[in-house]
Amino acid sequence: MHARAIVINMCVEFHVS
Repeated sequence: MHARAIVINMCVEFHVS
């Protein structure tokens, strides 16, 4: 995965959690 995708994924999981 691209670094940007990883950052977005982490942000999404943080907000969802």
